[in-house]
Amino acid sequence: MTPGTAKEESLLNQSRILYSAGGTEFVTYSNTVNTPIVGPVITLVKSSESSQAFPGLPVIFAISITNSGNRDADITIYDLLQEGTAFVPNSVHREGIPLPGANPVSGLHLGRLRPHQNIRITFQLMTALQMTSEQLSNRVRADYTFQTTNGRLVEDSVFSNTVTLPVIRIGKPEITITLSVNKTRASPGETLRYTARVANKGDVAADVLLLSTIPSGTLFVRNSITLNGIMQSGEPVDAGIALGSVAPRTQSIVTFEVMVTGSNAVSPGQLLINETRTEGTYRSSDGSVIRLEPSVSNTVSTEVCYPLFQLEVSTNPSIVEPDAVVNYTGLLTNSGNWAADVTLTRLTIRQTVLVRGSILINGVPAADPDASGSINIGNVSPGSTVQIYYQARVSPLVTSPVLQGMATAQYAYELNGVQHSGEVASNSNVIYIEYSYE
Repeated sequence: MTPGTAKEESLLNQSRILYSAGGTEFVTYSNTVNTPIVGPVITLVKSSESSQAFPGLPVIFAISITNSGNRDADITIYDLLQEGTAFVPNSVHREGIPLPGANPVSGLHLGRLRPHQNIRITFQLMTALQMTSEQLSNRVRADYTFQTTNGRLVEDSVFSNTVTLPVIRIGKPEITITLSVNKTRASPGETLRYTARVANKGDVAADVLLLSTIPSGTLFVRNSITLNGIMQSGEPVDAGIALGSVAPRTQSIVTFEVMVTGSNAVSPGQLLINETRTEGTYRSSDGSVIRLEPSVSNTVSTEVCYPLFQLEVSTNPSIVEPDAVVNYTGLLTNSGNWAADVTLTRLTIRQTVLVRGSILINGVPAADPDASGSINIGNVSPGSTVQIYYQARVSPLVTSPVLQGMATAQYAYELNGVQHSGEVASNSNVIYIEYSYE
């Protein structure tokens, strides 16, 4: 039965026929059929003793269940929870009597509700502290069954009205940190600038201290801290950066810099990882000082990129007479993760001279050295090895019994719009002079 039809004891129905004969219209009525209306009429009225809800505090709800029909109904009610709310265990009362263990969320069986009977149920719900909705809305569904006069079992459901309460947040700060870095790749000697955006999304101001790690392989750049564009003193690791009071719905922007140290402290492909965190305090509504819950930023990283060269030079033969030709083989390997343009210098040892036209680079003939005595190897990519072959003639007037020297590879590359350069020396190569006294 539909709510509102409880006073109707029966359904009356009658038909009529309209017809005409000899130009005259007539109406004939049938007998009246009286069909008794049989069934319960279940109504649910939901209410709350509170006018507003607070996160973390219980709210009492009441549900009034009435059967205004003419048949008994077996009823089970279900509370339809909103996301972010929870049922308070052991809070159910029926007509003021506690029902330990009862839970309307999973289903509360009320048993048989007779015609014109009413049951009042109360229970408590609680909103989560992290609930984002500005309103708490709740209603109940009742599933019921009844038997007709001829013994047929009928099932049906009805819903209560929806009770909506505003969610009033107890004043507290909510600090979030967003960290960024200005470079995703960097070489030794470059500077990284970190920017931390510290926002207060809560309702109360907080005194905030920002702390940061300094990535391994970097050094903090002194006097590089700014707070909202104004230079500050201090260090982010030890004492932290005092932001002062961060008002509700505002943010403070902090920047600081670190320098990537030399290749003896960092390796190609190494990730410089950093994050920041906050500490601090705020005052509650009663004036007491409360410690902030720590907040941690996202993690940012920068990849260390630079070429790393090794130059190995060997001679054959290593024992020669004056005016003899020595064969040189050089292997230049880039074990770094960045390409560079390379030139070779100091190819020959004192009291030797390069044999013109003898230079081969990866088996391909190459031009003789320029006026500065350098050979252009070209761009050497990461993970590659270049083979250099050339010959040198020992002076016929050589006076030293041992000739010793090292070749040098000079390289240059660009990263982040910055020109970088360096050089690497080969191993020491030795030629022994054997004199003939015939």
